[in-house]
Amino acid sequence: MAGEQLLGMIGSRGGKANEYADLVYGKVISTAPLSVQLDNKWCCQRPC
Repeated sequence: MAGEQLLGMIGSRGGKANEYADLVYGKVISTAPLSVQLDNKWCCQRPC
C-alpha cells in the first residue's frame, strides 16, 4: 500500500525524526507580538 511505501522511503533516507516534521502544534499565548507555546519548555516568538 501507499503508506507502507512511504514508510520505506522515509526509513531508507535516514536522519532524525524531527527532520521530517512540517507541522508543529502549539498554543497561541500572545498575538502582538505573536508567541506560540510549543511545549512546556519551548516558546516560539515572531520578531516585531
